[in-house]
Amino acid sequence: MGGKVILPAFIPGAYTLTQGTFAEQKNKVGVVVTHEFSAADMILRVELDGAGPEAGAVVGRDPILNGLTLERLDPSALPPELVADDGSYAVRPMEERLTGVTRSFPLRLILHDDGTNTMLLQRVFVGTGTATNTVVATGQHLLDAASLSTARRISSAHLPWTTGNMPWAFSSEGSAMSVVVNIPYDAVASNPFVHQYHPDHDNLNASFEAVLPKGQESFGITRTIRLQPGAIGDDFEGLTAGFRARVGTYEETMTIEGSGPHVRTFRSAGIYSLNRISTISTLTR
Repeated sequence: MGGKVILPAFIPGAYTLTQGTFAEQKNKVGVVVTHEFSAADMILRVELDGAGPEAGAVVGRDPILNGLTLERLDPSALPPELVADDGSYAVRPMEERLTGVTRSFPLRLILHDDGTNTMLLQRVFVGTGTATNTVVATGQHLLDAASLSTARRISSAHLPWTTGNMPWAFSSEGSAMSVVVNIPYDAVASNPFVHQYHPDHDNLNASFEAVLPKGQESFGITRTIRLQPGAIGDDFEGLTAGFRARVGTYEETMTIEGSGPHVRTFRSAGIYSLNRISTISTLTR
């Protein structure tokens, strides 16, 4: 431990030579070794490379480690914020200040504004509609089948996929607006905690006969996204590009929902930049 030898010349089979030769005993004898230490870091390295005795009969001493258990002897030594009343790990105080990151994580937002309501979409289709007019639609079936080569689909991979592609409505908060996106705990297509073909994360019991409740094998997710528009500049760029571009502050609160009232909340923030790609105010769906 820490570069020091813990057990010099440690060969269990050699301790029982009175009961037979080493060749006979080496595959029969095992030893449980315990060692108490104070860790200086998070890395534990075990080396089985000690020098053996000089006895010529003790040959073929390849070490075999059948098991290793690392145990904390004194839970009270943990910082108080990491230990719950029942001895399990729990985080009580949390740092809520938002700080910078080394690399930004870009997300795509697809918004549609009809002049009254603003909608958030997971995907949108832009092309010739069945009535030969250009449309912004929620599904490919609303486009002219003969004109699909000129149509475009725009998707937002971080939002949950659904068959109906129903949009989420923003609500106003003064000059800001917010939207809530719910991802059910059993949504196979969009919940990252669900693995349909993994027995530990498929939300089914051991016999695959009953659906388990939320928090047993997967968690619900609620995302609250808030957009705070920035002021449009009165310079040349702001006056000429303001009608097709919007910038502001992006805030998100993500709530991970376990069983019962148990939840964990995470916050993130950044900036957003929206570019208008269509002036069509009607969303075809």
